[in-house]
Amino acid sequence: MSTQQVRLSHTDISMSSEEIWSRFPLAKLIDLPVEKSEGVLSSLYKTRVFPLALRHRIWSFFNKTNLDTHWLDQFNIYWTQILSGRPILGVLDFAYLHGVHREKFYQYGEAYDYMEDSHLDAWQQSEVLFQLINLVYRESQHSDTYKASMIKYAPSSGHILEFGAAISPITRSLHTFGISTRTIYIADLPTYAFHYACFRWREKENIKPIVLLPENEFKLPANKQYGIIFCVEVFEHLPDPVTTIRMFYDLLLPDGILVFDYIKSDATGLDTSAGLEYREQVLDFVRDNFTLVLGDLSDTSCTIGLTVVRK
Repeated sequence: MSTQQVRLSHTDISMSSEEIWSRFPLAKLIDLPVEKSEGVLSSLYKTRVFPLALRHRIWSFFNKTNLDTHWLDQFNIYWTQILSGRPILGVLDFAYLHGVHREKFYQYGEAYDYMEDSHLDAWQQSEVLFQLINLVYRESQHSDTYKASMIKYAPSSGHILEFGAAISPITRSLHTFGISTRTIYIADLPTYAFHYACFRWREKENIKPIVLLPENEFKLPANKQYGIIFCVEVFEHLPDPVTTIRMFYDLLLPDGILVFDYIKSDATGLDTSAGLEYREQVLDFVRDNFTLVLGDLSDTSCTIGLTVVRK
């Protein structure tokens, strides 16, 4: 077998995002076998004997030194059993996979001409498989405990929502460190990344997926209310950010918390023109209808970093 043939069999996935969702819908994912135990280290990260800051440092040490590769073991199961990929033989093998798909994604992003009526299609192209691989890598290096800890500002009632969740890194942090046992909803388009999120939480009764579909105008169900909504690295990608911020306001409980950021992009690649055009209107709505808890909304001409506001 030639080198080229080996490379392709190792890195290329034949199933499209649409096919994966068709072959492995949510109902079928729930029936798949799960790990019996997350391991000793997982219990250590959750224990309340140590403060969260210390547990985060312990987690960082074990993950960044590759002594804890549970993240890779979990992804390898998905990569081989769901995507039918060749097994990933360790961290270096994963790094090679990451590099190959990074190149494909960057070429795709530079050439892609985003159309507002093809929002779902843009995120379902095979090149966007890199989003899944890259976010898995990011999770091995960053715990997102700071973002997850913003739950301390939220009322004690109401559900948690991670909107535009992709592989749901904030939910992962809430779970890994035992920050909250409340019901968490994760919501996103039916992409490779979100399918992985649904796969890895399939046995957790308190973590529930919401698939955003074009026939529902990508809206959330109106029959749930949330005490806190996380919307991080999302607004710049939305086809209608004004409708989204109004939807958040309606779905938040009184005194509910919105945790968000808003990158000032140039509306290229998968960043939408609407995300740039209506940016000021979204931020004006936030200033008029929410109280600032953490962050800075005084200069909207630049990227808005992590911000917490209360309804």
